Amino acid sequence: MDLEEYWQENKSFVAQVAGGLLVFLIGLAIVQKTVGSEFRSVRREINSAESKLRKLKSDGYDRSALDKIKADHEGLNLAVASLRERVRFQPREDFRAEPGRATPSTYLSAVTEVRERLLPAAGRRGVTIDPTLGLPELSPTRPDEIERHLEALDLIERVLSLCIEEGVRDVPRLRIRLDPGLRGRKGVGLIERTKIELDLRGENAAILRVLARTQRGQHPLAVESIEMDANRQRPDEARAQVTLLTPRIATPIEADVES
Repeated sequence: MDLEEYWQENKSFVAQVAGGLLVFLIGLAIVQKTVGSEFRSVRREINSAESKLRKLKSDGYDRSALDKIKADHEGLNLAVASLRERVRFQPREDFRAEPGRATPSTYLSAVTEVRERLLPAAGRRGVTIDPTLGLPELSPTRPDEIERHLEALDLIERVLSLCIEEGVRDVPRLRIRLDPGLRGRKGVGLIERTKIELDLRGENAAILRVLARTQRGQHPLAVESIEMDANRQRPDEARAQVTLLTPRIATPIEADVES
């Protein structure tokens, strides 16, 4: 296969890898503190790769150019894989289910165990939490919905455990919202966003400690929004409306890129 033939057969793949990663990085703007300096580094690599590809297309190709294209492919694929692992939500073992294998009994068992751990602990510390844990009244039965509710339950237990430890007085409302694309005609796209909405009330310092702890560790929780309002009657207290995410990243990445 000569170089011209290789380019003709693989230019779509080159564009998809570069373009797909670019779309991926733009989407990550909603995910705080997960990519840091790597974001800018990979963007520079993409811009450099696209510039070189445009030059190759206009100037022709030789063996060194072919080797460079292959190296760029590998580098971009590694960057995508690394960023995907950094951003996607990592459920703990008790909340994982093999794709398509999650069952209602698995879900109900996990819900029961979390409630048995959280509610007594909250009662002992004088913390009031929404007893529904934000879960739907009717238990999900579809495997894909069960998987996502298990992941949301994992995140909810993590955050409520922090609230109990830090003494947040009240968590009166929790809500899980699956990505509407899960049942939509267009699908979820590159990044699937299950949202977990929490209403935290208590001392300013306690709420801030909880929020800070959600951002620690190798895999900080993804934050979509935080709205914090002071309590006019009690200046040392506040209400925080927080929306967290359990992102899922499409694999393999597919993007509509012009060949």
